[in-house]
Amino acid sequence: MPKAQAVNYSLTQFPDFVKAKERRDRAVERVKEIEQRIIEINKALADHKEKNKALSKRAQAYLDGKDEGQRLESLETELDRLNEEADVIKAAGVMAQEELDGIVAVRSRQICEKVLPVYRDGLKRLHGRILEAREVAQELLEIKQNLAREGVRDGIKNCPFPKIDLLTDFQRREEMFKNMVKENGINL
Repeated sequence: MPKAQAVNYSLTQFPDFVKAKERRDRAVERVKEIEQRIIEINKALADHKEKNKALSKRAQAYLDGKDEGQRLESLETELDRLNEEADVIKAAGVMAQEELDGIVAVRSRQICEKVLPVYRDGLKRLHGRILEAREVAQELLEIKQNLAREGVRDGIKNCPFPKIDLLTDFQRREEMFKNMVKENGINL
């Protein structure tokens, strides 16, 4: 029995896949970093605004030389910049994912083309063995039926009869199997 030949099933064997995946992953990771920083800034802004609600507190901070108005503006500016950067990188991530999907489709077809002859051979062998198992199951069933027909007490009833669902509606199931395989370009 021929064994399946060694086939590299991994998409990582293709440099274009690795490069596209790295680009997509880099964009996804950067968006996560930006979103985390946005959360931090929003928290800082909320804290800052809460601390500076009372005019008297702000006035006292001014007198003490601790005006935080400038810090508030810089946080808002950074927030605007990060939101814009996140939008650009998200769009880049979508583009990178589309590129990756295209490469996966092409490279997957290439891998499947290498595997198809081995797979086709395996299906043919499987079909042959199913037919063979059906024949053996039929022989065993006939032995049991002949014993019963002749009035012989079934001394082998404790011997397990295989619960192979090959005798029930076998021809229809075999045709379905053949059609499914044929639809995928394989003739048995």
